[in-house]
Amino acid sequence: MPRKKKDNSHRRKQDIPDPDFLSPKEAAPILRVSVGTLEFWRRTGAQNVPYAKVGRNIYYERKDLYAFIRNQKIGGGAH
Repeated sequence: MPRKKKDNSHRRKQDIPDPDFLSPKEAAPILRVSVGTLEFWRRTGAQNVPYAKVGRNIYYERKDLYAFIRNQKIGGGAH
């Protein structure tokens, strides 16, 4: 009698990433910094780039990266 295949349809496929959540390797080019710089910022709090940690995995939300860039504006006040 053949064995039934286990139904894993409830599990999220690892090969289909969520485009809104990025790894440090994917986030670094958006900010034009290295992966090492992101790690330094996380470790020291030198820059406040929001991230989530799930187990050993770090995730950056795409909208947070663009908000971080917008918040780095210097000058440009009303004349």
